[in-house]
Amino acid sequence: MSEFKWIQTSLFLFALLQFPAAAETEFIPLTVRAGGQVTLSCENVIKDQENCRSTAWLFGGSGGNAAEALFENGKIHRDSEAKKDRLSVTANCSLVIKKVTEEDVGSYTCRQFSESGGQIGEDTGVYLSVTRLCRDRSGLDIIMLVLRVAELLLITVVTVLLFRARGNQGARDDDKVHHDGDDGVNYEDVGEPSASVRLH
Repeated sequence: MSEFKWIQTSLFLFALLQFPAAAETEFIPLTVRAGGQVTLSCENVIKDQENCRSTAWLFGGSGGNAAEALFENGKIHRDSEAKKDRLSVTANCSLVIKKVTEEDVGSYTCRQFSESGGQIGEDTGVYLSVTRLCRDRSGLDIIMLVLRVAELLLITVVTVLLFRARGNQGARDDDKVHHDGDDGVNYEDVGEPSASVRLH
């Protein structure tokens, strides 16, 4: 008996998929970021159904393609194997899509069926759009970035040179310092000449 109901439901779905204009549905627009997760709620869910067996989710791509069944008879449809790891249905029969891609753009329809296979109530429709967060860099943005990096390098070089210059002002280690009584200081080189002096 349950197999007969399944056949009846499948035939009814097939007929609805072939004639989508027969059931006019108003689609609610919904936009989600690529890579994100979205939950599409089914507004007219039949209460107390086991594993959402009376619910079907249909998908019609953005190119006006014929609708395909994503979920029916309490499980993800076998023709949706490519998306199976990203699709799930909640306890209240909402469709969850994980890691949304541009391939997910299109219309989604939630439809309820009676035990005899006839449609109950109005469809719930959602049109899903996907956006990507990217910012085009203009030529001015790139020039500003290069100038900021150059500024940072210049500040670093100037700082290093200042520290080196400050360190060179003190007495050298190989110099001997003599103090005169006149508050004067005399330096006397008592070490070997440096390598640069020897080479000249």
